[in-house]
Amino acid sequence: MKSYRPFVWICVSFILGITANEYFDVCFALFSFLGLLFLLFSLFFRHSRIITMFIFLAIFCASAAYAKNFEIVHEKHINHLAYTYRKNPLLLEGVVISDVEPRPFFKGTKLVFELSVKRLRSQWGWKERQGTILVNSFRKEDVQYGDYISIEGKMHRPFDFAENSHFSYRNYLRRHGIKFILSVKKNGHVKILKRNQGNLIKSW
Repeated sequence: MKSYRPFVWICVSFILGITANEYFDVCFALFSFLGLLFLLFSLFFRHSRIITMFIFLAIFCASAAYAKNFEIVHEKHINHLAYTYRKNPLLLEGVVISDVEPRPFFKGTKLVFELSVKRLRSQWGWKERQGTILVNSFRKEDVQYGDYISIEGKMHRPFDFAENSHFSYRNYLRRHGIKFILSVKKNGHVKILKRNQGNLIKSW
């Protein structure tokens, strides 16, 4: 059983590093620098008992940097959307990449699905974009997984629950790579441009 202990502690250090990235706003460069520093310390103290501590700290920082790397997105990513775009209704085109779920909302229902953004219309014309947003559509439309659609709505950041709640809806979406929600009114614009543009196996 003792031979499995190093592997267990390596896994624990890796998990703790990913968890630390969720709760501490530390930049990727700092995590990387500390990981390299602890790795050098482990080489310097390789004949000492504290080498184990430095190795685990290096793994901890490396896993935190690994998790932070997923939050670094391309300059054309929808997460870089400027506030000037969010003040007015925004017209987007993209592919529905999740199931379309009807959910109760007050006396009616809303359609909730994830949209992989392909481009958006600005005052200078259409601009290529990428990334995923969550859509809350209060308009009844036969939207399905894999549809390439044109949709217009108001973009906003996810609302969070009360401070005394242990669950953060905003952080939950962020862990899934979603930073914005597009709300579409009942009289809003939703148009299906193409069908079956998603993953064929997932469609089945």
